[in-house]
Amino acid sequence: MDAEKPAAEMFAIGEVSALTSLSPHTIRAWERRYGAPRAERLPSGHRRYPADQVAMLRAVAELQAYGYRPSQLLPLGAAAIEEKLEQERGQRVAPQAEVVESALTGHAGDLLPLLEHWIREKGIRYTLHEVIVPLIQRIGEAWVAKEIDIRQEHQLSEALQDVLRSTRLQILRHEAQAPSGSCDLLLATFSGERHGLGLQMLALLAALEGKHPLVLGVDLPLEEIVAASQENPQAAVALSVSSSTGGPMTDTNLISLRELVADSVTILAGGSGMARRRQIDGVFVLTDLHNFEEWLRR
Repeated sequence: MDAEKPAAEMFAIGEVSALTSLSPHTIRAWERRYGAPRAERLPSGHRRYPADQVAMLRAVAELQAYGYRPSQLLPLGAAAIEEKLEQERGQRVAPQAEVVESALTGHAGDLLPLLEHWIREKGIRYTLHEVIVPLIQRIGEAWVAKEIDIRQEHQLSEALQDVLRSTRLQILRHEAQAPSGSCDLLLATFSGERHGLGLQMLALLAALEGKHPLVLGVDLPLEEIVAASQENPQAAVALSVSSSTGGPMTDTNLISLRELVADSVTILAGGSGMARRRQIDGVFVLTDLHNFEEWLRR
């Protein structure tokens, strides 16, 4: 019998990472710090994780989206974590349905008080993941299905950007000010990309993690992004790519950007336009907002 063959329903750390969207670094750090997840060791020393530990990690990842910290969850044990997740799910009554109905049938200006209500009731992170993201997806579907026209789609997108931007600025005002002119993260889109909602979502999540993002804006020439990076060499660069622009030109721009900025600068790219794109050396592809949050915490 092969001594390396794991028992049924046992997973290597790379498989666990893919199933949970948690990095191997994070999984190992939690194991050292909290004693969870529990792994079994093969004779070679490699970790193998039982299915129940993978399920627990997926529950923790979901609860993080509702504002919980790993330090609040992992010491509780798998059963208590699952119970807490069930409680959270039971309190969710598809809040986006109310928001979507208001957005598609009412005035774009009505969105602000409605979303502010959800932020007060459930918190910023919950509202972003459970209300705003589904709303953005629904608005896109409504426009494709001709339920709304391009004017309404633009109005709703601008209203959402206003909510995201104002919420981020409130966070930054209440925290210690960054040194003049300094930032941790540059956010932009390449030339031809005019969708800015992704930038505002990333900037808000960065502010929640105590970072100081600088939104350069949309439709930016490559040389301007490079110049901004040279002025802020300590900052990572994050690019938002929508499905309307993701393609070979985006790949070319990312390759050029990697060559033109300092090797020490981290480059991230995310959005629907990056789905199933080929891996580019030196560029970290964000699969979703949870993936970005994990990167921020690392």
